[in-house]
Formats: sequence, C-alpha cells, structure tokens
Amino acid sequence: MKRLAGEVGKMPPEVWPIVAAHWSSPKSFLGMAAHFEGLPESAHELCEAKPLDGIPMIVLSSGRSAAPTPEGWSSDMRHIVAEESGHWIHLDQPELVVQAVRDLISV
Repeated sequence: MKRLAGEVGKMPPEVWPIVAAHWSSPKSFLGMAAHFEGLPESAHELCEAKPLDGIPMIVLSSGRSAAPTPEGWSSDMRHIVAEESGHWIHLDQPELVVQAVRDLISV
C-alpha cells in the first residue's frame, strides 16, 4: 500500500480525490482481477506472435523492477531502461517518454 501511495503522490494533488474515488469502488477491484486473470493468456499470445518487423518500436521499462528484456518484438526495436523510474515512467521521467515519442514520430 505504501508503494502505491508513493506512486499516486507523484500526481498533482488535485487528482488525488479522483484516484481515491476510483480505488474505493468495488468495480476497480473486479476490473483488476479480470485483468490479472487474463495476463497468462495475453503473455502466451505475445510470445507466439510474429515479430512486427519494419515497425519502429521503443520499449521503456522501469529501472526499479526486474522486468525481462523484451526480445524479438520487432527488428526495429530499441529498449530503454528508465533507471530513475518506478512503474509510472511518465511521472518519474517524463522527458524520457517525450523523447521516445519524438524519436518515433521523426522516423
């Protein structure tokens, strides 16, 4: 809970009541449970999918987690580890996300 509160604390204070209302709703937990239930099938489908060759891709991953290095998704893929970021890279290192989008747009 402390970790989640720390992530939410990075958001502007004016959105905290919205987040609190969302997390207070049973629908949120039912939706999260459905998401987790579908993860094994989604992961399997991703592993079985053909590479997206010729499609530029940038994968950003947190430097604070033990996520596996993505491989084989595209022949034109770059993997960037956001060393100073937790789960929400866009809040910890927004400049990294903006630069990745700019790099993809300029291709």
